[in-house]
Amino acid sequence: FYCVLYLAIMCVTFIPISEAAPIQALVKVNNEIISSHDVATRMNLMKALNAIPSAADAQQKFREQVLEALIDERLIYQEASKAKIKVQPDELQKALEYYDTAMKKTGKPSVEAQLKKHKISYDVFTKKVEAEII
Repeated sequence: FYCVLYLAIMCVTFIPISEAAPIQALVKVNNEIISSHDVATRMNLMKALNAIPSAADAQQKFREQVLEALIDERLIYQEASKAKIKVQPDELQKALEYYDTAMKKTGKPSVEAQLKKHKISYDVFTKKVEAEII
């Protein structure tokens, strides 16, 4: 699997960023684009669920980490699709419930409440959790 993942990583193409475009294509992973919107959405999700530093230099490093995580996710999804690997609904539900329980233990509202508060789609969160399971 790691050999296949390495070969898939070699297919990642970085796309030049246009300063004028509000949503920019940042990276092409095989035939899938990761946009500036994808990165911003994931950053918002992570901010909603975790305490993220707000210093400018920390934000840039965080942005880079998010982009790397999205690239890894796309590669994993692509390889899982080729291998016909799918997450079972009950497995996904258990993982989602685990996150919700963990949030409540820290004194924060439920995941769903946090997502609504930060105007983040529940589907964005579900995709992230699904990628962790695969």
